[in-house]
Amino acid sequence: MGFYLYGACVARVSDEKMGFAMRIFWTALLKAINWLRASRLRSWMTGVAGVVLVTLVAGELWLRLTPFDAATLFPAATSTAVFDREHSLLRLYLGQDEQWRLPVRLADVSPWVIHATVAAEDQRFWRHGGIDMQAIVRAALQNVLAGRIVSGASTITMQVVGFSEPRERTMGRKIRQMAKALWLERHASKEEILEIYLTNAPYGGNICGIEAAARRYFGKSARDLTASEAALLAGIPQAPNRYRPDRNPQAAWRRMQYVLARMRETGALEEGEYQRLRVQRPTVKSESLRVANAPHFCDMVRSWYPTRPHLVTTLDLDTQTMAENILRETIAHLAPSGVTNGAAVVLHNPTGEVRALVGSVDYWNPVISGQVNGAVASRAAGSALKPLIYATAFDLGLLLPSSVLYDVPSMFGDYAPENFDRSWRGLIRADKALAWSLNIPAMEVLERVGVERMLAYLERAGVRPTNPENRDYGLSLAVGTCGARLLELTNAYAAIARGGEWRPYRVLLDDPTVAQSSTLAAAERSNKAWLSNSNRTSATLESAPQTLHPTTRLFSETACYWVTRALSDPRLRSPEELSPELRGFADVAWKTGTSNGYRDAWTIAYDANFTVGVWLGNFDGRPSPALVGARAAAPAALKILRELRTRLPIPEPTRLPTPPTHLVPATLCAVSGELATPDCPTTLTGECLALQAKSGGVGVSPRCSIHRRIRVDTETGERLCARCPTDRLWHYKVFAFWPGPVAAWLRGQGQVEELPPPHLHLCSAVQDRAGPSLRIVTPRAGETFILSPSRDRTFQKLALEAIAPSATQKLFWFLDNELFAVKSPHEVVFWVPTEGIHELRCVDEQGGADAVRFTVRVE
Repeated sequence: MGFYLYGACVARVSDEKMGFAMRIFWTALLKAINWLRASRLRSWMTGVAGVVLVTLVAGELWLRLTPFDAATLFPAATSTAVFDREHSLLRLYLGQDEQWRLPVRLADVSPWVIHATVAAEDQRFWRHGGIDMQAIVRAALQNVLAGRIVSGASTITMQVVGFSEPRERTMGRKIRQMAKALWLERHASKEEILEIYLTNAPYGGNICGIEAAARRYFGKSARDLTASEAALLAGIPQAPNRYRPDRNPQAAWRRMQYVLARMRETGALEEGEYQRLRVQRPTVKSESLRVANAPHFCDMVRSWYPTRPHLVTTLDLDTQTMAENILRETIAHLAPSGVTNGAAVVLHNPTGEVRALVGSVDYWNPVISGQVNGAVASRAAGSALKPLIYATAFDLGLLLPSSVLYDVPSMFGDYAPENFDRSWRGLIRADKALAWSLNIPAMEVLERVGVERMLAYLERAGVRPTNPENRDYGLSLAVGTCGARLLELTNAYAAIARGGEWRPYRVLLDDPTVAQSSTLAAAERSNKAWLSNSNRTSATLESAPQTLHPTTRLFSETACYWVTRALSDPRLRSPEELSPELRGFADVAWKTGTSNGYRDAWTIAYDANFTVGVWLGNFDGRPSPALVGARAAAPAALKILRELRTRLPIPEPTRLPTPPTHLVPATLCAVSGELATPDCPTTLTGECLALQAKSGGVGVSPRCSIHRRIRVDTETGERLCARCPTDRLWHYKVFAFWPGPVAAWLRGQGQVEELPPPHLHLCSAVQDRAGPSLRIVTPRAGETFILSPSRDRTFQKLALEAIAPSATQKLFWFLDNELFAVKSPHEVVFWVPTEGIHELRCVDEQGGADAVRFTVRVE
């Protein structure tokens, strides 16, 4: 009773007049108590008054002191909605309670929704304090006259409270709703209460909230609802299953007529508009809420932002669809060769936004592990890291585009790499070696940079190589024996396209950066879980933490210019097997990669506006001869980039590359390609970085180290040094000092006219070395070896030995112009012999060499 008295008072006033109303109420109550004391019922009424007083005081204290916590009042989890950059729905995720529930703000819904909801459910919503006493009196009279409950008098605020309580029709529940409604009105604004209602109201089945209802029944957002559509939906919550427009269209239409009439009564509709709308029947589409556009991307973004129900992403649905179609066409073409999957990433260079991300060709196909996200899975990178290695070397002043590198048979420890086509080019410019993706020059460049320093650069670029065999990184990093992730690598290339400025990729329009260390780890954990549940295997998907900054200078503009020119100039590129329509694609740079064993094919292509990354392969690691980057992945990447140019409203492509302003003409050695010294016999005009311009940590351009002026003994032709006898006649002469294996290979090709002479044999420095000049001991020149046909050749190996000066650290052994061993001078080399006449050559680091010819026969 006391609570109803209090509710009656509160329902008549607004929050601003609450204090005045309370004073009036207490004054009246005290007068009533004094009157009762004089009557015969004083003792009985005093008890009743005490109960009322205690109830009122307790209620007032509860209303004032109980904190407001919407999360406690409405614990049900909301759905997650992922949208593209134009607010097109990409995907909806069910809430944990299996309901479709999307939170809304009044600013994001049609005004007709607000008018229709208030008219249908609570006409005095904006005026009462949580309880509508007029509605209570009206409902009581209607129920008494009808002899049953026909009206409940629940306000929107009371319904909001009721969403969190059991749906029982009892007086106790009604009293609780009234009490909580008063409390809610004290702590939340009318707008907040209406937003809660429009988020949680039932609209039939497992549809909760106006946004989910608008998308389910009309295929549009609540912001786009018309007056008639809003009226139809506003009528559903009173009896959700009875008024579902997809199942009971007639009942829903009649209910809409009622809501429109109420809207006319409240002034939301004028008479003419009401008459026009009442005869219109909105078209119900019964759209499925289980949309799944860009499923890998949506799963990834949702896992990165699990607490955000409304995610407006940077993805462009048209670009996504185009990339998916091209990738599917590519895999359909390669399927007969055993290639089942692929991934693609499209980044917008100026902003770093992810415009498309395809994780596999079929998300729903478990046979090909379709739910694995190939864009963040670690795969062997092949040659895809080479542009980053060359850019680092350019930045550190270790290399010029014209610098000559050595594409000759070489050994790095026990590792003897080869080029993709198993051939050698000899001396080759650095920019052409990059364009042709040659392995030996790339490892030479990495050796100059240093593996640890290169790893530091890769970390700054957001690329964290993975090593599935847990080996230490070595020079094989240059040929991609490590693992890399397509999204990370594509973003690193985008930094080159921007002239060296690195920034994190963006996936949300309202979030300028993304914490990539934790986000990629989450995505890879999802991949691991799917593979584990599917009993499949794949490349290692481990992720290490990293520290990334919003924007950093990764490379200098000059380094990026040189790399881009090498990857875009058709005069430098190798004759890769591209389809005719893709050859000579203007203003585009691209780099391919093929992993060892033909398990992964890569291409990353970029122009001034977009960077596109494509990976093709099988998630279970099965190889295929078709998995060659230039032939498989390059056409797909370049088609995507071409479509971006023709289909999207972007400016005309900026010409690539744009020369930086601090390049200056320079005199270069015609042989080494580096800055010429006075000893270089022939020169040419090239370019280098101005010494005063060291933007982004660029070092000084290298000078020629091949040509050296030495003193030569006039009588013997031997080299002289400061310790040689001073009574010798001598003259200066310039020689090309090639590294040992290079000199040996050039000599075998007949490309070396004259090697540096040996040191003067009379010099004390030579005599102090306690060792002779380089000489092959076995086999001897002209020697013949007879093999037994009945014995295994592995038990008839020949020992190859040489003696060398004590200062020698390495000997390079060439057999028939092919490098097959690099050993210390004290090690014996064993060779499984083959029939024929052979030439054996041994070379030291200084270019000193000895050679013998011998014969092997079988008798």
